[in-house]
Amino acid sequence: MRAGKTVLSLRWPVDLRLTVASHGWAHLAPWRWDPESGRLGRPERIGNRLGRIEVAQRDPAAMIVLWEGFGAEALPDIEKRVERWLSADWEPASAMATLAEDGALIALGGGRLLRCSSFYEDLVKTVLTINTSWSSTCRMAAALVAEPGEGAFPGPEALLDYGEQRLRERAKLGFRAATVISATRRLRDDGAIDAAGDGQPDRLDHNYLVSLKGIGPYAAAHCRLLLHDFSRIRSIPGLSLICGSGTAATPPNSPRAGLPGVTISHLDIGSSGCAKSSTPGSTPFAIFSLPSRENTGKCRIKARQNLRNVFCIRHI
Repeated sequence: MRAGKTVLSLRWPVDLRLTVASHGWAHLAPWRWDPESGRLGRPERIGNRLGRIEVAQRDPAAMIVLWEGFGAEALPDIEKRVERWLSADWEPASAMATLAEDGALIALGGGRLLRCSSFYEDLVKTVLTINTSWSSTCRMAAALVAEPGEGAFPGPEALLDYGEQRLRERAKLGFRAATVISATRRLRDDGAIDAAGDGQPDRLDHNYLVSLKGIGPYAAAHCRLLLHDFSRIRSIPGLSLICGSGTAATPPNSPRAGLPGVTISHLDIGSSGCAKSSTPGSTPFAIFSLPSRENTGKCRIKARQNLRNVFCIRHI
């Protein structure tokens, strides 16, 4: 089997563990995260070959990238995908300057969101979170990998070939099947994404995304967030929602914080705790809830999902 290893140098420090913990994407197929070894990996299709790519931290400014099933000629594609996973193209200098002491976390490698291998995959997975439970989102993502993707996440043409009926009946996407097919066809017809699902952020602005049938303000804002546009973060469900009686928020500059452009405090929610909407003597906070696989929390947001990871955000 063809395999290889390289070191990917980064312009800015990136903390792999913080990036994986940034939201629930790492728990959706085909991702596999091993917290003990600190390796993040997934099967990928490059051309006609199906292989596997993994990444592990070497130091704050470099990642070890390993692959199986691909030859050396695939290295540019492999590095491009890993860089996208890690949001390595995000330029944090302005956020660090604005956040002052809170920017120290970004300087250490925090503040980046885990992304999929293409914009298209981020879009489809966002659609899978609409009006459903997190466990159903995980099931739908696994179904897309298993059949139309044949072991990797399917690209636009594979899902168009699979068709709305099979997405609805076999992958159990329900009403989301029509949204996925309609949005995919429009994106391809407009040239907004290529056959691999990649697109230019300026072609995929908020107004364009909400013009896609079935894509509303939440889905568009979330997709733009993953393109490093934080201007509509308030459109994401759960923001500005006060959960229950609450517990005190951890300090805004906690080492566990990490979201580009905002100050964030991460709380592990137990059976009775929620997050307060504000901390005395500070700028008002808002609740921003992100789902994870461990659905042990008792907080509920508009989508009525059980959540464990709740984030308090102070807007800049």
